[in-house]
Amino acid sequence: MTNNTVSSTLISSLLSFISPNTPITILISTIIIFIILQKQRKPLPPGPIRWPFIGSLIPILCTKSKPQWVLKATKFNDISYMTIGALKVAVVNCPQIAREFCKTHDLMFSSRPLSMTTGYYSRGYLGLIVSPLGDQWEKMRKVVMVELLNPSRNKRTVNQRAKEADHLVQNIYRQCIFSDDVIDVRLGVRNFCGCLLRRMIFGRRHFGEGGAHGGPSEDEIEHVEAAFTITSLLYAFSLSDLVPWLGWLDLDGHGRTMKEAVGVINKYHDPIIEERIEKGRRSGGDHIHGWPKEEMEDLLDVMIGLKDENGEPLLSVDEIKVQVADLFLAAVDNPSNVVEWAIASDKPVGDPYAAMEELDDVVGKQRLVQESDLSKLHFIRSIARESMRLHPVTAFNTPHHSTSGAIVADTTSEGHIRVAQQRGAR
Repeated sequence: MTNNTVSSTLISSLLSFISPNTPITILISTIIIFIILQKQRKPLPPGPIRWPFIGSLIPILCTKSKPQWVLKATKFNDISYMTIGALKVAVVNCPQIAREFCKTHDLMFSSRPLSMTTGYYSRGYLGLIVSPLGDQWEKMRKVVMVELLNPSRNKRTVNQRAKEADHLVQNIYRQCIFSDDVIDVRLGVRNFCGCLLRRMIFGRRHFGEGGAHGGPSEDEIEHVEAAFTITSLLYAFSLSDLVPWLGWLDLDGHGRTMKEAVGVINKYHDPIIEERIEKGRRSGGDHIHGWPKEEMEDLLDVMIGLKDENGEPLLSVDEIKVQVADLFLAAVDNPSNVVEWAIASDKPVGDPYAAMEELDDVVGKQRLVQESDLSKLHFIRSIARESMRLHPVTAFNTPHHSTSGAIVADTTSEGHIRVAQQRGAR
């Protein structure tokens, strides 16, 4: 008997067991099993209507303020789920549920989402703030937490922060005396944050001579405005992320605006960083910028002076440039925003007379307020917290990205979703 004959006999034997209704039976069984599995699975969080393929893309593209549309569409739910083109987003309005994402399931939701703007700003995710979980993130986190923002360095920069606070008061005071114009509180407090960060990072308050009355020049104003522009675009709802195959067209202009803002930051940062690195190389690495390592005055010196286990520079030039920008962006917005809204709000967060009374009781009238007094100024601290809650700089905190699915708030959170926590969560 040949091989072909044996194969034909086996096939005929198998077909004899299959009736004409077998395909229909298999189909029905598959559907029943799928329904049973779906019922056993936790439901997805509620949210806007999700159309096939496009999700909620059409209404969000037709809305001028996309974050406000998201807030309006999800305001009645503690947690909502939506798909917007290629993005899957979980919007969290409840602190308890946010704690589940960021604490209980931290390992699954500790990464950052990738986007067109974050990739360009971070030069391929070389810094800390926007980098996804991985070796580079671990490396930069160790540098920032151990070398740059440790408690001892925080104590050593107390005088720098106190000097900048004095400059802010003097600047406003001089404007009151020598100018009849309305005082721009926003410009003043943003200049305070910018000068403080430049002093801590670069060892200088201004890029040039500074402005009138100790205020900012055009260079400092341009620098800080570029930083706020980058902050507003990092995780904005960009068409390039919602519909990736249209990204090359840059229809909403996010890519062009980001490149211009990053160009401004690089224009001011790069020459200082490159000059400082060159000085360190010429000195053989024993002294950086003329300072012994144990007496380094600014954070740029620290980053340049870091060495790996082989005695080579720990950070590349691009890594230093990105991390310097990260430090500036991370701290320039919140303090200025809190002060601005606390002063300018139509409905004051707290009773100003009660705040003055607390200052008189805790500090007295014989000296200025010091940073060490803040732990005792409970009412003023509560005003700052409430100002941040009522008037956040952005609608959402920096988003998290899941690496796998999880059960959160008795609902299913799929893998590879973006978790957006509302800053004004109730």
